[in-house]
Amino acid sequence: MQRILLFFVLCLLCFVESYGAESHKTNLNKVKKELEVRKKEKKKLERKEKSILGNLQGIDRKILSSNKKVKKLKTKETIFKDLIKTLDLRREEIGSRLEEQKNLAGKKLTFVYQYGISNQLPLTNSNRARTIFYLEEVLKEDANQHKELFKLKTNVTTKEEEQEQGLSKLLEVKTKAEKEQRKIFSQQRKKRQILKSVRKEKKKKAILIVELEKSYAKLEKLIAGVKKYPASEFGSANWPVRGKIVGKFGTVVDPKLGTKLRNKGIDIKAPYGTAVVAVNSGEVVHEGAFLGYGEVILLDHQNGFCSLYAHLSETLVVEGDKIRKGEIIGKVGSTGLVDVPLLHFEIRKGGVAVDPLKWLK
Repeated sequence: MQRILLFFVLCLLCFVESYGAESHKTNLNKVKKELEVRKKEKKKLERKEKSILGNLQGIDRKILSSNKKVKKLKTKETIFKDLIKTLDLRREEIGSRLEEQKNLAGKKLTFVYQYGISNQLPLTNSNRARTIFYLEEVLKEDANQHKELFKLKTNVTTKEEEQEQGLSKLLEVKTKAEKEQRKIFSQQRKKRQILKSVRKEKKKKAILIVELEKSYAKLEKLIAGVKKYPASEFGSANWPVRGKIVGKFGTVVDPKLGTKLRNKGIDIKAPYGTAVVAVNSGEVVHEGAFLGYGEVILLDHQNGFCSLYAHLSETLVVEGDKIRKGEIIGKVGSTGLVDVPLLHFEIRKGGVAVDPLKWLK
């Protein structure tokens, strides 16, 4: 009986061991399949994020182009209105002169009819004929002047009508441009929502860090390529924009990415469209977009120092421009990978990032 029981236990153990091994193998296969699914999801998210980043840069470029277009149309509108106002005043002035001439001619007629000047008229038997002859001679110049003034008034009126027609057409174009601008700003708001959504959805954020590091490296290479000048004192510098410092110089932890990043400048929060000025005199060596930074301006101060202005909504300079200290070079925006309007500002000494607060006064 004991032998039978022992045999039964051994069989049971073999079965359990066989079943356990099979179960373990099944679990391993499940884990393997799960890993494959997660890897595919990660790659899909990475492709989606790259696509969105490209779209965001396209929207930023559209905003810049739209701002410039509307700005030009507003300038033209002002020119049209000023010209129409000038023509209107001119037309009123000519009208007053015509009225004065009409009154003067009436007074002359009254004078001739009341008094006449017989010793200045040819001798005839008809007083009526003498009066008519005198009127023709006296009022001939008035008639010519009246004719010229009326012609001038007609020309001015015609030009005014032409300018008003031109203004009307311009306003139609401006209305369409402003409508398109509102549409682009709506796309920008959606862009921010998409960016937030992607950041929440993406579990693996390493790809974004790699892309940003590539952009940083590209920017470092650009700065390193700036013509070298002997290092000298930078002196006190203007603030590029007045606002709240929301990002200090040095190593910081990104609250959205959860990673440690070295901030090579400071971040100043200010209202969208606030003017950004050059902290010191220099030359524009770059004006354009960088992934992560948005629209960027890089100034070479030609004394061993450079200054960088990023996330701009509008740039008002081009490469090669000579800039004076305090001159407006751009406007605060939210281009690149920021959710709120702010200016990222850096100072480089010999290509090395230094704390801007040391010089800003």
